[in-house]
Amino acid sequence: MRTFRVFYRTKREPIIWLNGTKSRLRREDRTIISPRLPKPRATLKTKKQAKQIRDARINNLMRGVRSEIARKKKREDRAALRANRAVMAEVRARYRENRARDREWLLIRKISEQARRAEEREKRRIERSRMKAENARRKAEKARLKAEKEQRERIRVRKALAKQASLDRVKARELRLTRLLKEIRRKRRG
Repeated sequence: MRTFRVFYRTKREPIIWLNGTKSRLRREDRTIISPRLPKPRATLKTKKQAKQIRDARINNLMRGVRSEIARKKKREDRAALRANRAVMAEVRARYRENRARDREWLLIRKISEQARRAEEREKRRIERSRMKAENARRKAEKARLKAEKEQRERIRVRKALAKQASLDRVKARELRLTRLLKEIRRKRRG
């Protein structure tokens, strides 16, 4: 261990190695001498105690480091958990929004489907009533035509009967006349 500074200088001295500076390094120019004391030899017991103290100090330091690492890991885990919860909350909010949109779409679809079915039912009802009216009109027309045909047939039968009756009357008159003529001729002969 040195007892002097190699680069000792005053403020006015230049930073160069001069003879005066070198002369200070000589042994005889040293004024302060620090005697070297012999190191005491440590016994095995003191070595063990020192090792235990050192181990305890290291353990304390390591315990502090480990607790700091554990706290840091816990903080990181909590931060990761918070970030994960925030992400999951966002995902849940998105899912809720999607479900609400789906429910709204299904409701709109259901309402439009109900309206379409009601419109189709109304159309079918109108079509059925129109078909019923058409069938009734056809039946009425058919009945009218049948009644007209039956009327014509009755008129024809009446005419035919009247013609036949007039023919029968003419024949009967002719027969009566022929009989009468025969009677008259017989009476003249007789």
